[in-house]
Formats: sequence, C-alpha cells, structure tokens
Amino acid sequence: MRKLQNLIIQKVKTKMRNKIYFIYILIFSISFAKKDFLQPYILAGETGTSVQETISSIKKSFFMKDQIEIIGEYNPKLENEGHILILSNSNIDKAVELGNDFSAISSIFRLAVFKNGRQTYISYQNPHYWGNLYFQDKYNSIKEYLNKFEKQLKNSLPKMRGVFYQQYGSHQNFSDKDLQNYHYMFGMEYFNDNILLGKFDSYKDAILTIENNFSNSTNSNKVFEKEFKNEKIKIYGVELSGNKGENHFMPIIDISKYSHLACLPYEIIVIKNKVFMLHGRFRIAASFPDLTMVTFGKIMSTPADIEKQLKKLTH
Repeated sequence: MRKLQNLIIQKVKTKMRNKIYFIYILIFSISFAKKDFLQPYILAGETGTSVQETISSIKKSFFMKDQIEIIGEYNPKLENEGHILILSNSNIDKAVELGNDFSAISSIFRLAVFKNGRQTYISYQNPHYWGNLYFQDKYNSIKEYLNKFEKQLKNSLPKMRGVFYQQYGSHQNFSDKDLQNYHYMFGMEYFNDNILLGKFDSYKDAILTIENNFSNSTNSNKVFEKEFKNEKIKIYGVELSGNKGENHFMPIIDISKYSHLACLPYEIIVIKNKVFMLHGRFRIAASFPDLTMVTFGKIMSTPADIEKQLKKLTH
C-alpha cells in the first residue's frame, strides 16, 4: 500500500514539475517573441506576374486607395530586372516635423519590384529599421506615424499570389538601440558623420546650381525631388551611372537571395544654404549590413567615388 502511495505521489510530483517547466518555457518564448528585432527590408510577397505588370498593378492600387504618393520611379541599368518606386506620405511628413533637419532624408520611401528566377517580388524599406537610423533618440516619439504609414502601405498594395511580410537583409537582428548607434565597425562613420558637398550664399543659389548641373550632367540624373518649402529643405534622388556607379558596385554587393534594390537611388539633401550626403561607409553598410570585410574591400573606393560624383552637382 505504501509503495502504491509513494508511486502516486511521485507521479503527481513529476506532472507538477513538467507543468512548471512548460510554464517557464512558455514565458521565455513569449518574452523572446516580443523583442522587436529589425532588419533593413520587408519582403511583402510574390506577385505571379512580370515586373512591369506588377508595377502597373501597384500604381493602379495606389491611385484607387489615395494614401500613398509616388514622387518618382527608377529603372536601374543593372543586369537583373528590377524597378523602384519612390513614395511619400503624410504620416512620414508628420514624423519628419518632429525630427531635426537632417531627419528629412527619411521623408522619401523606396519600394522595389525585382525578379528572382521566375518569380517577381515586392519589397520595401523597413520603416522602423530606417526610422531608428535616421531619427535616433527621437524614434519613440515618431514611431506611431511609421506604424500608420506601414498600415496604409500594406492596405494599398495589390493582391499578391504569395504574401509574406517578412523582414530580410541581415543575419543579425538589430534592436532599436543597435540602430540608433549604428556603424559598421570600429573607426567607421555614424549617421551624423555626413559629408558637406557644397555651401552657398542662399538656399535659392544652392537649388539653382544643382538643377543646372543636373541638366548638364552625363552620369548623375535626377530621379526624384521633394521639398519642404517652409524649412528650406530639399531632397534629391540621384542615379549614379558611369563606370564607377551603380552598375559597378551593386553586382558586387547585392548578392543575397532577395535583392536589396530598395536601397537605390542615392540621395543628397539641401538644408538652407548647404548640401549634404550621408557618408558612403554608413549609407552602404546600413543598406547591406551583412557585407563581409572581403566584399567591402572590393568596393573600397566606392564611397569616395560617390562623393566625388555627387560633389559635381554643387560646383
């Protein structure tokens, strides 16, 4: 009888212990799942049509929903077929109002359509990854606007054959704090280490010079522009062509399973009477955080090449 009682007690203890272990595992899993890890891009889905048919569907859907504005589009001269839409939205503009002048560089948003084998994918910049990079310690005060924008974007996209909305672009999962203090490695540039391309007597002189240089340039074409007139801030997207441009460095670094095409085009920003660019070693690394040192070494001259090319727009 006593052996039977001991056996029953042992079984009860085992069941209780297993339940406790299960609860611990459940709590750990939930707490881990709640961590907001971030990667540079969102793979929205696969469309089942061609790149151009997908672009047409997106434009039609955006027009019908009337929430997302297309302020430019870009078809890079690269080997792989792809197309980029430059987007703007009132919620992003509201976020920019709460940032500093340089945060305005985040007021444009890139969506890419690209081929991978026989499949056509839609991807876009992850608003919260780039929001942390560009707004830094002000991110918490603007993230609600980024949430609203992304909700509008998802609602505005056309139907897709496969819907994913999965993050990609990095083997490392970044936290908010990681991104707000991001640099590729020791000794390399941060977000605030931007480059002054030119200084003028006035905002008007800066704009006139840039526009004139665009019209005369053979390898720096204007892709888009967006202006904040009250603040005297203007952003330009620039196609980097030529033998040291995108068709040189993109095939070397855009080698992941899913393209990082939504990092293009490069931009410059006019703030009052000065013109800036993000440092190439920050901008490229943030767009391709998985680059190995070996691969980065293959484009070692690219940041300086981009600076030299963009500087011609201000002289």
